[in-house]
Amino acid sequence: VAPFETVYVSLYKYLGAPFGAVLAGPAATIARAREWRHLYGGLIYQGWAPALLALDGLQRLPESIAKAHGTAEALFAALERSGKVKRRANPDASNIHWLEMPQALAEAAFERGRAAGVRIGRWDKGAIPFFVNETLLRRPVEEYAKLFLG
Repeated sequence: VAPFETVYVSLYKYLGAPFGAVLAGPAATIARAREWRHLYGGLIYQGWAPALLALDGLQRLPESIAKAHGTAEALFAALERSGKVKRRANPDASNIHWLEMPQALAEAAFERGRAAGVRIGRWDKGAIPFFVNETLLRRPVEEYAKLFLG
């Protein structure tokens, strides 16, 4: 994280805590952030509980996120084989990918996803955002491909 002045890590997004975050940076910056947190009522007296859950989450994260990215790659391959979807190259290393597809296909996928309880991004400028996370492990790749392709 050397290129950044501060780094914020959410404890609930991938680590399984119900709330909380960690802010890292220079001591003076963190002291100011602590002061502002108090001023705006953000003090958490029982912050140890989410911290313990997040520590446990850190133990499983490397394996589960690697599985999620592997599943995403299999899904992208299946979608691209259809000839209807193309993954747009992302110059930044991220869990966010862009899937190029016709607007009608994207809108139909959005509706199929909503009916199935799967969040599919909205079409914008020729593509939809696709966020890779552990929820991708809940269903087989074929099921997700069917949601996208019909």
